[in-house]
Amino acid sequence: MARQNRFADEIDAYLTHLEAERGLSPHTISNYRRDLTQTAEAAAQYGRSSFAETTYIDLRRYLQQLSGRLSPKTVSRRVYALRSFYRYLESDEGLENNPARKLEPIKTWTEIPEVLTPEEIARMIDSCGNDAADLYGFRARVVIETLYATGLRVSELVGLKMEDARLESQYLRCTGKGGKQRLAPIGGCAAEALRRWIGETRQKLLGGAESPWLLVTRGGGQMRRRQIWLIVKNAAKKAGIQRNASPHTLRHSFATHLLENGMDLRILQEILGHDRISTTQLYTRVETERLRQAHRDFHLRG
Repeated sequence: MARQNRFADEIDAYLTHLEAERGLSPHTISNYRRDLTQTAEAAAQYGRSSFAETTYIDLRRYLQQLSGRLSPKTVSRRVYALRSFYRYLESDEGLENNPARKLEPIKTWTEIPEVLTPEEIARMIDSCGNDAADLYGFRARVVIETLYATGLRVSELVGLKMEDARLESQYLRCTGKGGKQRLAPIGGCAAEALRRWIGETRQKLLGGAESPWLLVTRGGGQMRRRQIWLIVKNAAKKAGIQRNASPHTLRHSFATHLLENGMDLRILQEILGHDRISTTQLYTRVETERLRQAHRDFHLRG
């Protein structure tokens, strides 16, 4: 008789723990379920019937297979998920031998991320127009202005509600990874664009409907990440920018430009919502690479 497969029960118990104890978002829970289900499928092929039976060799074999298909950043996230999951099995389910303990994080950010110049971002914003009566054009302007002015992740942007816009105090309250809230300063042109959006364009898009969301579709629906991605792509195309541009490119650009102008790394860490300073230090690598390139381009002995 075949042994009963216990993978699904182990995954369900862990996801219930994440939702109840750590308050993770449905999107993050879904990602964990996908990652662990794929790991379970591989382990079953290795003859295991539960995560408790897997070995370090099983996990290394699985990750090596992934490395041939996925980016280092994606594989690194999978390593993190496995280490977290097995720590749960160890502490809450009595797992005696943790096979993920020896897994080492895979180095990510092997390439310098794309960063736009301030001039390129200004062209993107200008390509959207500045007429609040242009419902979708002005909404696009607000999206790009806000992303670049705050460094928000796209998920944080679409999650903003009306009550999160504290423009009189010049900040937005956003909810980041793990349900953690933080304040994102916003000022200048972006704050003014948001005031015009709230006072004029948003009301026209709502058409009399009610909606809690700051950024809305016609009739009051919540904007989706895919829509934000398309807005940024289209603005870059209209601005004649040939390089890759995405919402995360604007976050990279925001952080890099702040460092170039002298912002303290610890303050930038808080603004970006990074748990670890090592993540924020990525942007010092960006700045260093730009300095090296300038030296190569302009120094007589570069």
